[in-house]
Amino acid sequence: MSLQRKLLNHKFIKHFSTSSSNPTLKSSSTSTSSSSSTSITWRNEAKQHQLISQITLILLQRNNWSSLLKTLNLSSKLTPDIFHQIIHKTQQNPQISLSFFNWVTSNFVNFQPFLKTQCKIIQISLGSAGAGGSGLTRPVKEVLDSVIEVNPLNNVVCSMSYACKGTNLHSLAFSCIIESYALKGLYVNGLEIYREIVLFGCLPKVGCLNVLLDVLDNAREFKLSYCLLGSMFRNRILMDDDTWGVIGRILCKDGKFECVVRLLKSGVCNSSIFELVIDGYSKNGNFEGAFGYLNEMCRRGFEPGFCSYGCILNGACEFGDSRVRDTVLFGMMEKGLVPVDMVLGYDDAIVKLCDLEKIYAAEYMFKRAQGEGEYKFIRVRFILRLNFM
Repeated sequence: MSLQRKLLNHKFIKHFSTSSSNPTLKSSSTSTSSSSSTSITWRNEAKQHQLISQITLILLQRNNWSSLLKTLNLSSKLTPDIFHQIIHKTQQNPQISLSFFNWVTSNFVNFQPFLKTQCKIIQISLGSAGAGGSGLTRPVKEVLDSVIEVNPLNNVVCSMSYACKGTNLHSLAFSCIIESYALKGLYVNGLEIYREIVLFGCLPKVGCLNVLLDVLDNAREFKLSYCLLGSMFRNRILMDDDTWGVIGRILCKDGKFECVVRLLKSGVCNSSIFELVIDGYSKNGNFEGAFGYLNEMCRRGFEPGFCSYGCILNGACEFGDSRVRDTVLFGMMEKGLVPVDMVLGYDDAIVKLCDLEKIYAAEYMFKRAQGEGEYKFIRVRFILRLNFM
């Protein structure tokens, strides 16, 4: 055999040994590592399923489940995923799910459930309330507050939609979310959620929209208020007395008092609308109109209260009309709204007038009490209330 042929054979053997033998060894090593990793994963999953089943059975079958769970040392075993699965498995027994959720979040301070788990417990709570409860419990309200505080709006919407899938609780759940955003002053978020759910044919409850309108009114966001009201009309959301009361306040603050009067004349009448009209006429010094609507209020079966008379009294004190002032005071005494012996009622009357922001009437009462020697008992509280208004 020639030298050249020997060299070729040598290279062939060397090449075969490096390119064919070594990959086989590497493949065998990788396969062993992958098999080991799969085995560990399988064992961990088996342990998790076993723990989930164990906790679920204890929750559903034992009354003393809290003491039994303490023996499992869950602080080192319970993960957000395991927790979510347990809540899902026990949802057919809402009280158990809610109690377990509260127990975990109370006993494990640093434990943070998934957003989807928090939304699920809100849905479970609402479903339980619909079956005869009174609404969200305080702990679940706190869960909802924390959800909207730390999560982006889109995430909240998606998670709650998923949690309510297969139920008829979408409207109620999103109503709670809108109201929570509104009460925190985040009315733009509330409006955004309202817009999103209406697009999908889900109409919120009128109560949460009343809260949203009230917040918009206090923020003097009149244009946004009118936009929301227009949408409510277009989507045929039935308005209640509270809605019309807020509408009336918005119109008055926006300088559209005559629109409130037209509302009343058109048949939209309740005590709130009447009081707004009476207050509007009193502020303008039109006491004939104010008394006219006070009488109309009685004729339509609405009993005028302290606020109705207080509006006219405040206007009379502002314009210095002693005849109207004395007439109103006499009427309030007849109705039992203030005692006949005012020495016994100055303090209470001044507090109520301050709460209604009827400063002229409150100041008149204070000076009258001062003249009768009663100012020592009410002076400090009166001044404090004026300072905080």
